[in-house]
Amino acid sequence: MTFSFAPKSFRSRLTASITISILVWAAVLLWSVQLLRNQPWLGMNYAENGAAPGIVVARQFLPLGRLVPGEVITAVSSRMQPELRLGQKSIIREPDNYATFDRWDEVLAHNERLYGILQSDQVTVTTQRGEQRIIQPGARPVGSISADFWIMDAAALLVLLVGVSIWQARKTPVAGVVVFAAVAYFVGIASLAITSSRSLGIEPRAFSALLFANRLGITLFTYAMAGLLLVYPRHLAPFWSVWLFPGLGLLVWLNELFHGFEAPLHAFLVPILFIPFTLSVLFGFFQWKLTRDRPADRATLRWYVLSIWLATVFALAVYWGPVLLGDTPSDTLWITAVLPAIVFVGFALGIARYRLFDVNQVWLKAWLWLIAGMVVVFIDIGLVTTLHLGAYVSLNMALVIAAWVYFPARQWLWSKLSRAREPTLEQFLPDLASAVFSRPGTADSTGAWGNALGKAFNALSVETESGCLNQIAIEADGEQLLVPDAKEGFYTRLTGRSKGTRLFSPADIKLASALSSLFLHLRSVRAAYDQGGLEERVRMMRDLHDDVGANLLNMVYTATDEKQASYARETLSLLRETVHAVQNRSDKRLEDWVQEWRADIKTRLTHAGVQIDWNDSLSNPGLKASPMLLLNITRILKELVSNLLKHSEAAWVKVELFCDETEIRIKLSHDGHVQPIENWIEGEGLGNIRNRLIRHGSHFRQHEEVSSDPARSVLHVFLQFPLFDVQEQEKSTEFT
Repeated sequence: MTFSFAPKSFRSRLTASITISILVWAAVLLWSVQLLRNQPWLGMNYAENGAAPGIVVARQFLPLGRLVPGEVITAVSSRMQPELRLGQKSIIREPDNYATFDRWDEVLAHNERLYGILQSDQVTVTTQRGEQRIIQPGARPVGSISADFWIMDAAALLVLLVGVSIWQARKTPVAGVVVFAAVAYFVGIASLAITSSRSLGIEPRAFSALLFANRLGITLFTYAMAGLLLVYPRHLAPFWSVWLFPGLGLLVWLNELFHGFEAPLHAFLVPILFIPFTLSVLFGFFQWKLTRDRPADRATLRWYVLSIWLATVFALAVYWGPVLLGDTPSDTLWITAVLPAIVFVGFALGIARYRLFDVNQVWLKAWLWLIAGMVVVFIDIGLVTTLHLGAYVSLNMALVIAAWVYFPARQWLWSKLSRAREPTLEQFLPDLASAVFSRPGTADSTGAWGNALGKAFNALSVETESGCLNQIAIEADGEQLLVPDAKEGFYTRLTGRSKGTRLFSPADIKLASALSSLFLHLRSVRAAYDQGGLEERVRMMRDLHDDVGANLLNMVYTATDEKQASYARETLSLLRETVHAVQNRSDKRLEDWVQEWRADIKTRLTHAGVQIDWNDSLSNPGLKASPMLLLNITRILKELVSNLLKHSEAAWVKVELFCDETEIRIKLSHDGHVQPIENWIEGEGLGNIRNRLIRHGSHFRQHEEVSSDPARSVLHVFLQFPLFDVQEQEKSTEFT
């Protein structure tokens, strides 16, 4: 599948979804603020008094005489309601810190009595010193609402926006689970923001409903995110099975609602936290094994499980650990509420590096633009509500803080996400030049171009395939990059960007296009260089043909005997073959040359009285090779036959020739008299043979075999000539 990018369409959908989500969030926020403001308020914020009875005045908003911050309030009463002793249950921010259903019910019953007292027009407050103060409950100002409330609602907005944006970018079943989890988290955290920010009592029915809404949202969120690992990035089970996990979460919530089975250790944390976390570890293990040979899926899995496990482990360390140990949790509920947002931030980070759910980097760039505006707005609101600054002054300070703090932090974060700086085009120039000029004929070699691309993108594998490809394309969900080859009718398939740790992106398409243009330019330079060399060789061959050839022809007609005439004709024939090989670069049918070799060798050996046994096998009769290679093989065979006739007194000679698509292999054996190979002194003939073999990257080996007759031995000569791109290698090769 090739990516097609439509940034304008994506941005319009993203803008619409963000706008709707922000409007929904704003409506929920206004309702939440109004609900908190409508609850009876005594003009103070409170803190727990540790394990001792009573609650501590944390902040005073109204003049209440000697009730100052640090004062301990032990009880409240009214004319219609009896005295109620206060303690941790009065202001506990999250009732599910208690390990049993009974303690949860005690909090609900305590809140109902407390709310009844606060409904009176006058409330009597008793301090630890035994003093009593009469306070008239009033409307709660927005400024008394704790910062935790705003942080939680901001986190709920962040997760909601990330979820709907992923859904808008790629409407797949997996993205559907993600947006479901985002909505569940939004419901859970928005409810928690209200209940944890209440002053003292809150309307009992609203309190119960919000607590259970919080439990429902968070439970569905944790089970949906754990179940997602069952099918993402690879399918461990059919996709429909994912929805069994939110169903399981719903059963857990109903069990809490009706106080059914009470889990050991902790009635609330075990089913909502430990079970989903254990399932995610189990599914993550099987996903890790399944993605062993799929680098993109492995990269996606890393980000996903890192997001889930980091949030869970940090929440345990910061908040839930003390709860499980029976200790008082730290006053950091907002941190544990915000931690699940790390999961969705992890998606954003993964999209930046791995494009999770097939979303490209346009997504992250749009988000950076959105966050920049939100930072200024939230800083402005924070300055107005906390420092009570004027609108003009707070806006200017917000801009200064954003410019000096946020934007440098964003730049630093972006540099980290984009990994190390990619090599520049100038850094690839030496490799491309080396691929074109390092050895003869690689200007048109598919292998040289593929190797250069593989090195540029640090690919896991590079394959050259036949086929028509008009433009560079991304396939396999970003795992592969297809680049048209320098040779028409071929293209190069790169797999695994940066050794499989990244996916190919549109930026890689631009880089490959630039490299291709540069390679084509270098190839044209090399072609011009080769053409100049060829023209010079043609001129030299023409001079040889005209001058030396004329003299040889004259020798043929003026020879005094047939031996001289025959020698002159043979020399003239060799000269014509050489000139023809240099000037005519088209490939020749290998079968025709094999027939000539067989005929020539049989004729020479038969005239010398040597028995000849010839066997040849061509895998494809239509195979072709360059005339230069074929001519050099001809001369090598002539030299070998001349040597054995001159020195060996052989009775028989056996020639075995095999050729396939990649190489020519020749084995020549004879039973002549030869000295041991270690005693040989290499002459000019054998040296020429080695030079010709080296020119073609060929191999030459001799082996002496002792026969049954001690006076005679068998000598085997092995020749091996590669066929791939030989004709290209020889375009710039001087003939020897």
